[in-house]
Amino acid sequence: MEYKEYYTNDERRLITSVGPVGSKCNVEIPNDIVELSKGNFRQCEYIKKIIFPNYLLEINDESFYNCIFLEELNIPKNIRAIGSYAFYNCCHLKKVKFEADIKVLKPYTFTKCRSLEEIEIPEGVEKISNGAFEDCENLRKVIFPSSLRKIEKDIFSFCYNLEEVIINAECKIPKDIFTKTSSNVYEGCNFKVYITEKSFELSPEFVEIYKDNIDFIKPKTLDDLLNEGKSFREINKMYSEKEL
Repeated sequence: MEYKEYYTNDERRLITSVGPVGSKCNVEIPNDIVELSKGNFRQCEYIKKIIFPNYLLEINDESFYNCIFLEELNIPKNIRAIGSYAFYNCCHLKKVKFEADIKVLKPYTFTKCRSLEEIEIPEGVEKISNGAFEDCENLRKVIFPSSLRKIEKDIFSFCYNLEEVIINAECKIPKDIFTKTSSNVYEGCNFKVYITEKSFELSPEFVEIYKDNIDFIKPKTLDDLLNEGKSFREINKMYSEKEL
């Protein structure tokens, strides 16, 4: 039986063997790998699921580009960076569980993941870059964290079935976040964007175009936060950061 071998970019270290060629399989990255280099598993058509090691810190650009049979991702908390186009055209990807402590979701990270239906971006992410979810045509629900401070354009271009976007953050929303989502313009589509009043105030052009699709997120009360299990120390820290 034939297996395909994948090495680090300097070709000194075997990461894993995938196969037999032609059959789908799970891939477990060895524990001593701390970084996946650019294009490490590019166009590997046999990966169904990836098991990341405890000490992996970075998934570089195009690491799993065009891994068309990849179905499931669990991105662990130790990962600090995910590169552009990292999961581009993983068209069978259905489930992404995000625990990673990253600050920026880079351009086109999940573009053309056409089986993805829902994703929740973890707290700590501050920026969502251009086209991050472009052409995810079955994406229906996205939840952005309160830590978010910048959203770039075309994030949801060609996301024809988008129904609900929850932006629980105080940030400006660009008017072209939904560019070409349906027949070139998103007006009249049955989707809802839930935003804070502060985001509403910061985004006049966005509000003018999508005013019929906007609803407000109710601010959380002290009781809400305590019911979520947050301590008084955590709550004080949250409000101190907002004042800054």
